[in-house]
Amino acid sequence: MTPEEFLAAVETSAGAELERLDSALAADTPAGGFTAESALRAAARSDAAARDRFAAWAEGAVDDVLHDTYVDVAEREAQHYERLLAELPDESVESTDSGLDEYLRDVRNPAERLGGGFVGRALVESRALARLEASFAHHGESRRADILQDLRSETEPDVQRGADLLAEFCRMDDDWERALDTATRAVVLGVEDWVALGESDVESRS
Repeated sequence: MTPEEFLAAVETSAGAELERLDSALAADTPAGGFTAESALRAAARSDAAARDRFAAWAEGAVDDVLHDTYVDVAEREAQHYERLLAELPDESVESTDSGLDEYLRDVRNPAERLGGGFVGRALVESRALARLEASFAHHGESRRADILQDLRSETEPDVQRGADLLAEFCRMDDDWERALDTATRAVVLGVEDWVALGESDVESRS
């Protein structure tokens, strides 16, 4: 399998879930039920979780390429977290154990980490950021929309980056299949996390 074939397979297997995310965070409606601040807070929580996860993976990585890659993403997600936090009244936003976080915590195989932690997570995160960006722009909050656009433009390349790295670490077809299964599961759980957060935000205000 090539990186391009892998990404096409992920889009096929998880396409319905990504469309569900698009619908949940439609630009012309309150984004999935989120208020402006709660949307930014949800994105900050996601970045904090990614920061911690990639930092932990870097500590245990024995391969230099994976170590440096994990460190790079952890540092970027820390920067994203700080940019979002600056838009909030909170002194800090703690990461919470979402379904995606719990799932990825138990993933050990490099191919599965690249499939789920990179490709799957980045597909969901960049899609969510794009929809929130459109929602902020639609409601006249161009400055915040620009911030989300910046974060999305730095997150989206992880999809291709993860697929390219898989070509180095997948030695057999089974490795690609495990990566595909993990990526698909990560998308399903990531979408569910975003949808559930929006529903919870609505309930807290009712």
